[in-house]
Amino acid sequence: MHSRLLITLTVAFLCLNSSFAAESNPIGISVDTSEAAVPYRPEMLGANNEMLGDRIRYNDPDFERFWTEAGKPMLRFPGGTGSNFYDWETGRRILLPTATEEARKRHSGGYNPGLFKDFLSFLKRTDARFIIPLNILAMEPERNARQMQRFKDAGIEVTHVEMGNEVYFGTYAWAIQDVHKYLEVARKHTEAVRSVFPGIKVGLVIPSHAYTEEVFLESNKSSSAKRMNAWYDVIEQESKRKDAFFDAVILHLYGNNSMDGKTSKEDFVTYKEAYHSCQAHAEKVFGKVMNMTRKKYPSKELWITEWHVGGFSGALRQYRLRYSYLGALYAANFQLKLLLEPNATVSGWHAFIQWADFRNPNQELVYKNNFYFYQAIASALDDAKSMRGISFSGSKTTPGTTDFPVTLDDLEGLLVDGSKGRRLILVNRFNRPYTINKIQIDGESAGIRSGMALTPDPKLRGDKALNDEERHARVSLVKNGECHLPPYSLIVIELN
Repeated sequence: MHSRLLITLTVAFLCLNSSFAAESNPIGISVDTSEAAVPYRPEMLGANNEMLGDRIRYNDPDFERFWTEAGKPMLRFPGGTGSNFYDWETGRRILLPTATEEARKRHSGGYNPGLFKDFLSFLKRTDARFIIPLNILAMEPERNARQMQRFKDAGIEVTHVEMGNEVYFGTYAWAIQDVHKYLEVARKHTEAVRSVFPGIKVGLVIPSHAYTEEVFLESNKSSSAKRMNAWYDVIEQESKRKDAFFDAVILHLYGNNSMDGKTSKEDFVTYKEAYHSCQAHAEKVFGKVMNMTRKKYPSKELWITEWHVGGFSGALRQYRLRYSYLGALYAANFQLKLLLEPNATVSGWHAFIQWADFRNPNQELVYKNNFYFYQAIASALDDAKSMRGISFSGSKTTPGTTDFPVTLDDLEGLLVDGSKGRRLILVNRFNRPYTINKIQIDGESAGIRSGMALTPDPKLRGDKALNDEERHARVSLVKNGECHLPPYSLIVIELN
């Protein structure tokens, strides 16, 4: 698909005046193929998708076209938090009698009764990859087994299931009192679903707190610390048993935007400041968390089924960095980090349904920047076999933030080895332009066949281009034998 994309898209040459060229920083790129490559895993190009109450449906032709044009991501069904209250048989919300009044208020209302039937039909038509977070709070194991049988009767194999969604939060203590109760419940549901699909892979959730203190459901951090620490340790102990029943641990990784649920709308920082904070946060903790999961759970896969910039509590629900150009650029950069993490085998960019504006049946879909950034990466990986990290010479750095005092490289990226050739996927994360003056693979020069970039729309002035949710520019990078990397851009370069 990547070659078709480069050929058929209408591209505009990036106009380089003398002042831009003078300011552009020359860089070199090198790759050492003696270092181990990371195999490509198609399930790493996934998307969290919660459509429990949306107007759009899986049987809507617009949705199928949207999914196909994006690059056919692996879908997480029926979604995140809503999956903990989804009745697979009726399509309605359900709660246990022991649910607190707070939980009842938060999750009152109905879902789409035809959702499961529509999803089965979608899978039959498309053969889409998918992962299912099971409702282990209010669905008995036998009922979840019956749902697995419905998939099987339809000729569809379920390959991945999650044992609940974020049920480590104390808000779910009404159903999951502690990690020991979680293991007990998860084991019963695992036995039930494997009675239908013996080879199904099962993931257990571990707290997101190792990565961020972002509060999604929990309101009392201090009382949760003991619960979260025990959760990590008991799952670790369980993973070392010879008869451990699960295949993966599940993490959700949301970037710290420097605000929390107590921040008022009047005190919101700019998108550029929040983007900078998310990048600095990732620089400080991403590697540490990946090392922690490898050390604690060395025999288990890592599924990162939700990730993006944070902001899900209080007034921050109105803060739309996640939808913006900068939010999409951050997500693209984070996707590259995940692709180079060898233990990670499943990921879910948040949130697929938010990548377009489904306005009404009489209007054409309006795609948003997250769609275009995901599409560019998926297209560049359509023939991928493996990936490798790359090194830059001559690139500059940007300081972190007060909360995350790190040093940020302006450029990050990877080399893709594909059946049709090699290509680079790069991110220029900040505001300096660069020019590539050499590319070397194992000391041998590699030429550039073509290059394209997604950049801020030059027709929008100042930060408006970085804040916009829909508009961007797609530009050709190679002119007069030079390859230029614009500021704040995602870049795909085809090598000779």
